Amino acid sequence: MTVKKITITTEDLKVDASLNDSKTAQKIWDALPIEGRVNTWGDEIYFSIPVNVGLEKAKVVVSEGDLGYWPPGNAFCIFFGPTPDGSLDNMMRGAVIGDIIPLVRIDKGNQYLIRKAFEIGAGGIIIPDIKNSQEVKDVVKAAKFPPKGNRGYSGNCFSGGYGTQAGEPWINWINEELMVGVMIEEEEAVKDIENIMAINGLDFVLFGPSDYSLSIGLAGPSKNHPEVQLAIEKTAEAANKYNKFAMIGVSDPWEKKIKKYVEMGYRMIELGHEYYHLKKL
Repeated sequence: MTVKKITITTEDLKVDASLNDSKTAQKIWDALPIEGRVNTWGDEIYFSIPVNVGLEKAKVVVSEGDLGYWPPGNAFCIFFGPTPDGSLDNMMRGAVIGDIIPLVRIDKGNQYLIRKAFEIGAGGIIIPDIKNSQEVKDVVKAAKFPPKGNRGYSGNCFSGGYGTQAGEPWINWINEELMVGVMIEEEEAVKDIENIMAINGLDFVLFGPSDYSLSIGLAGPSKNHPEVQLAIEKTAEAANKYNKFAMIGVSDPWEKKIKKYVEMGYRMIELGHEYYHLKKL
């Protein structure tokens, strides 16, 4: 393995480092010397460089002291420590590497977290505990840029290529392509389901039978209770009426339950959680 020695210099710091024998490292080596204005993300330092290559032996998690190249931003990265929201941030990057569109569940009432989830690469958000259409309108406003919402602009993030892919096209992409979803799990929300589904900017709903069971006074989760099943059907009917996607979770036996809810009008299916599946391996 051939190691290429480089020196990274700032106004008051000089650090020796090494590049590995990858094709990406060779491209960086060939582009030297490189000058740039640095940005920081937590304890990560990064800056754009005149190198344009794709992913090569990509890693989701890096160690302190590692060097890296981030293709979407053509950025050279120096990792001195953790980044903000590091765990979720790593999951989003892993999803990009795996060509997966990640959905992020965010507690209700925090506009900052909605914006943050989209900035670090979420393809959609799910907000729980929705009670009425006004709360859904507030979620949509927080997720969209003007004139569709009131989200503040910052393209200096993973989603915006750390500024290299930001601007008007990025704003339009955010407003049109990223998914906004809410959970229907309260009796009050089911009563207001027509108004909820009629809201522009809402893309899908996830029905939560356990919390809905409790909200109507049942002693515990009772997905097959007649009143719960009626609410599940009502939600699917309203979703299809307004061309929204309705989602529901299923467990074993998968095929039988999936068929039941697809025939009912559900077009998104949640297949349990990863821990459940890992236990069966």
